[in-house]
Amino acid sequence: MLECKQNNLFEAREMELLREFLNAGVQFAAVGGAAVILHGHCRAREDLDLVIDGAHSNIDRLEHVCLNWYRFTQKLIQGLKQDDAKIRDRERGVDLLKEIAGVPTEDLMRDRIFVTVGDVSVPVMSLEHLFASKKCIGEDKDLADIDALKKIMLHDKE
Repeated sequence: MLECKQNNLFEAREMELLREFLNAGVQFAAVGGAAVILHGHCRAREDLDLVIDGAHSNIDRLEHVCLNWYRFTQKLIQGLKQDDAKIRDRERGVDLLKEIAGVPTEDLMRDRIFVTVGDVSVPVMSLEHLFASKKCIGEDKDLADIDALKKIMLHDKE
């Protein structure tokens, strides 16, 4: 049985990544399964999906992200500046994207919310944008996430 508690929402290296992004001033938001969980629906997730602002100045901040388990090389940083570029690291379970279906990145960044997890204030895509993205993708698991989150919202209103 999956337990979602404040202290186990993210693996230690994911928390390290989130802290380092924030410390380096990288503008980003958690999306996908992590956003679903942070909005209140406890479910398993395969990886950590993050959307970063695609401005070159923001991407350049990745140079200041210091992790023991990953290095943002100049080659990776320059590659992310290309159109439609992304980093999908299946081994480490991290996807770094510049866009997500159904929501312009500028809107996602403007409307993100912050959820405290341990000692980290995690930027997360808004619920409205999460619904829009999940509807646009339209896979069964995405539609199930929408249904589960709507049930939580209804329960919270009672």
